[in-house]
Amino acid sequence: IIESGYIHVLFCGNALAAHDMEASLYGTSLGYNLGIGRSVPHGHEHHLRTINRVRALGSIQKAVESGIIKEGIMAACVRKGVPIVLAGTIRDDGPLPEVITDSIKAQEAMRGALPGVALALLVASTLHAVATVNLLPASVPTVCVDINPAVPTKLSDRGSFQAVGLVMDSSSFLRELARELFERPGLDDRLELASGAPEGWDEAAIAALRALSSLESGKVSLSGRAVTIEGVAPDQGTAVAVSYQLRRDLPKPFSTSESIKWKEASAPGDVASEVIPRIKAYARTNANGPKSVLPALMPPLGAR
Repeated sequence: IIESGYIHVLFCGNALAAHDMEASLYGTSLGYNLGIGRSVPHGHEHHLRTINRVRALGSIQKAVESGIIKEGIMAACVRKGVPIVLAGTIRDDGPLPEVITDSIKAQEAMRGALPGVALALLVASTLHAVATVNLLPASVPTVCVDINPAVPTKLSDRGSFQAVGLVMDSSSFLRELARELFERPGLDDRLELASGAPEGWDEAAIAALRALSSLESGKVSLSGRAVTIEGVAPDQGTAVAVSYQLRRDLPKPFSTSESIKWKEASAPGDVASEVIPRIKAYARTNANGPKSVLPALMPPLGAR
């Protein structure tokens, strides 16, 4: 959406920028691996390492231009020249170099970037949503998207009658928005089924191709009333969703066989295999020792 020129200014805080660039560097968000759906060892350090790395370079723009940050929201904004206003809070880690820590100056920067804005999308950020609508004229259409129903309610209670509230997951909203913005041109369907094709074959073919479009790579085949799909999904959740969608959409009595793999993000070694032997060794050698002394369970950084 950003790279296609639909976004002209971005208001956010230190957290969005830090976690976005953390995902680019480590594939995690606050240590939670986005590919395998679980926390990784030492992942809690990733956002701090990201912030320190960008601070060492001097700016987010330099981090993108140097190739350190290759993808994500910040990278897209820098490449497209989209202004970013980072408003800080007292709880921020770091913060990143461009974060404005003075609230009054941050408000002035936001106000200065608003002329010409014709539509405001407030996505999953209560504080920035309230701040933005307080600065916008009532004539600007505003859409507030948040999984928490209290957020659009809060905007309405504060008098922002122009704000339309959508209580839904922000990821689902952005995906649907992108689908509407970049809808593929219609195809001139000249497919004619040969005589003897099983009833519902065309519906099965459409369902199979729809499932295939969600994979990064793969193939489908139809033989009689059997549909076979194999390929690679970006994550486990997508793989499960594709399998469920295909089984749901296939007309009866078609059957399906799936062989869908997903990408496993690389993670440090198994912590349990290192920690549990240390606990057992300590229990054997210090059974009668002081109970207040704890063993060093985790290996020091850089010991691997």
